[in-house]
Amino acid sequence: MEPTGKEKKVFVIRVVIFFAVFLCLFLVINRVFLYKDNNFYNYVNYMSQPEESIDILVMGSSHSIDAVDSMELGEALEQEYGVHVSVFNMSITSMRIEQIAYRLQEAVKNQSPKLLVIETFSFAPMELSNDEVVRRYALDYMPLSTEKIKFIFENVEEGKSSFFVPFIKYHTRWGELEADDFRALSRKWLGSTSSSYGLRVGRKADYEGEWDDYFLQDFSSISGKIEIDGGQKESVDSILETAEKNGIKVLFLSVPYKVQMSLPSTELIQYNNYIRENYVDGENVFLLDMNAMMNSLGWGYEYMQDEGHVNDDGRKIVMKYLTEYIGENLKNCFIN
Repeated sequence: MEPTGKEKKVFVIRVVIFFAVFLCLFLVINRVFLYKDNNFYNYVNYMSQPEESIDILVMGSSHSIDAVDSMELGEALEQEYGVHVSVFNMSITSMRIEQIAYRLQEAVKNQSPKLLVIETFSFAPMELSNDEVVRRYALDYMPLSTEKIKFIFENVEEGKSSFFVPFIKYHTRWGELEADDFRALSRKWLGSTSSSYGLRVGRKADYEGEWDDYFLQDFSSISGKIEIDGGQKESVDSILETAEKNGIKVLFLSVPYKVQMSLPSTELIQYNNYIRENYVDGENVFLLDMNAMMNSLGWGYEYMQDEGHVNDDGRKIVMKYLTEYIGENLKNCFIN
């Protein structure tokens, strides 16, 4: 006997309900099994901010995670320059410029920052690190979207399916699951790694390695240029296009360091020189290269926690000069 129209309708409804329940359960399981770190919680924090509430967005690598304190920068700009701004540090461990381009497209969906600060160690060649790990830091907890799909197809060569469905990568975490993995089902659960305006910046240990004369060389005299590669150029073009479309000024920021991932600061200065020559216009795009300024900053190992990152005293110097640069060159973009 052929099913009646009513029976067909009931069957379709049951199928739809089944797949809806399956999808919900899968999304729950996927979120539970995701690896939770400061990058995960900082994204959750960003999405928890009221819409249109962020004025300055910081994006970069661990260099800017350690060097830029969002609340301190906002407070300093208000106290010293009379501008009230909300700052959010969305830097990600090892983030590269390709990921900044993608994350910026996602970030402007619910925020309209007036200034984007890009920390330039993000121009470090990808081959200097584990590209899968670096991309997972930026991608795994992001929702599936047109931008994410496009990024995966353009940048991921192996294991694409596990980037679309992170559970494929993390399904073996059964024995590692902790209470926070389940608390993270709440879209506002921030764990202990994120505060009101991005990553918490805590006291960092002082440098314990050998002190040599590296910081005594003349960094300001380095005039060579290292051209960024084709993919990086496409990413910068995408960033500047998104910025122009959304009325965002862009400040490239270089945080002082010695060497990391085989990239010494003397080479990063040359990348910065290329960026300055080809992209900086002093109207919409700016550059503050503190590595080239290390002599005038009196920089030394006492401001480092290791060869690649500033300690608390170094952060204070970075914050002082970053505040001054924004206050003296970009103040007007925050005044309606």
